[in-house]
Amino acid sequence: MILAAFALFVLSRLYIALGKGENNRPVSRTTPAPAPEDSASRKKPDELTLPQPDRPIFTGPAAAGLEEIYNADRSFNTSSFL
Repeated sequence: MILAAFALFVLSRLYIALGKGENNRPVSRTTPAPAPEDSASRKKPDELTLPQPDRPIFTGPAAAGLEEIYNADRSFNTSSFL
């Protein structure tokens, strides 16, 4: 009996949340989809340039030590370190 009441409650909440299903129209795009690129404008895999992380600029009295830490660990970030 308790299980049936719980199921009825869940189903009623689903009905309220999802509605009656009257709006079954497909969603129309406000902007058209971008045109696919042609094969001539694509770069070959060997021509792709991978993004290079910007080298941090260390200043101050500890710049030499921070530079050594960065050279040992390229994921070093001064803000998370401090």
